[in-house]
Amino acid sequence: MHKSHAQMMTGLILSALYQPALADPIKAVIGLQNSQVVEDNKELTLSPVAGSVLPFATDFRPIEYLGDASQRQWINQVGSKIRVEHKHRDLNYTGLLTQVNQAQQNFTLSLNNRPVTLPMNDFYLVPLESHAKQAQNIDNLPISYQTEQLSWTPQLNLIFNDNKVTLTQQALLTNQSNQALMLESSLLHYSHHQPSPKFKNERASMMLDSAAPQVSYQDNEVVFPLADQIALAPYSNTLYALPSDTLNIQNQRHTAEQFTHSGQAGSLPLSFYNQLTFTLKQDSMPGSYKTFWQKGPLLIPANQVNLNQMRSGQTLDVITNKSQAISGHLTLLNASSKQLPSRQVWQLSVKNHDKKMAKFALQQNTNGIVDIIKANQVTKNSANALLIEGQLAPQQEKIITYTIEVKK
Repeated sequence: MHKSHAQMMTGLILSALYQPALADPIKAVIGLQNSQVVEDNKELTLSPVAGSVLPFATDFRPIEYLGDASQRQWINQVGSKIRVEHKHRDLNYTGLLTQVNQAQQNFTLSLNNRPVTLPMNDFYLVPLESHAKQAQNIDNLPISYQTEQLSWTPQLNLIFNDNKVTLTQQALLTNQSNQALMLESSLLHYSHHQPSPKFKNERASMMLDSAAPQVSYQDNEVVFPLADQIALAPYSNTLYALPSDTLNIQNQRHTAEQFTHSGQAGSLPLSFYNQLTFTLKQDSMPGSYKTFWQKGPLLIPANQVNLNQMRSGQTLDVITNKSQAISGHLTLLNASSKQLPSRQVWQLSVKNHDKKMAKFALQQNTNGIVDIIKANQVTKNSANALLIEGQLAPQQEKIITYTIEVKK
């Protein structure tokens, strides 16, 4: 018991002594896969992508080393005797540090003249010899660089409840470094051309900000300003609130689409889908939105929809799920010819199985230029498409017959 307690206390003391300290604030444009960071070149907080370092000055002395602060601690000890303590286990080694591999994130110790390679991120470094720190990068030179250790992924949702839809937006900020970060005056950057990365879940934290900055479209890029300062723990995911809004549902109807030709035989079963229409009050984040139906405190998952443009005043039609209220079929009753031109008589049969009124709409796409000869509730939607729409009372079944002519 005493030994276990002593080991636990030793681990706590080492954690307190050797945990990475909170770095100076950095400014960053945070992308879906990487970030563009701005800071001075004396000690980079994060590992830069090779070839991405961009000094702001046009005339500067050669920059000797451009690694992050934690790697520099290891590199400065190459050739010296050190002790390393495992961050989570009662395990330590003492030996000569012979090599640091930045690309593989590991180091090599000489233990009794035998090389042992260990992962850098699993161990605390304890220097055992005094080491004169080399003066490097004396100039306080602002530079910009890319890093893959800081990124974000959008979490976008539409929650439908009666005649309202709540649009919620969050950003999952991911710090994949072993450094605690303080973001200052930073931006989120969304690009359609970047796939969302997969993130580790070593640690997760929640942060909801009450400020209400807006999504903006600058230089045809979608950006969002973050709060003045945001703290990110090492190896963490942090959920950050973006602007949300509650909107009125302007229209709800059940829609189907069917391609037809004059050689059609028998009845065509129709698949109707639930479509909701609403208008945005403000610019919002584009992307892939999960949709839900709210029933009291519960959320019923529905379809995922891609909304590639989300501008203020824009009216959106969103299909959430397959309709369980409307069923129907489309039948070709007569055709003057199987070749075009052809005069055709069609019959649409639809039924509302629900206990409330339901709107329906069918788009019929033909294999030629279409003209309406005789019809009710049928309009031309385009040169080769018809739109049949109407409303059904609870449990009502309706049959619509119409005549069209389809030409080449």
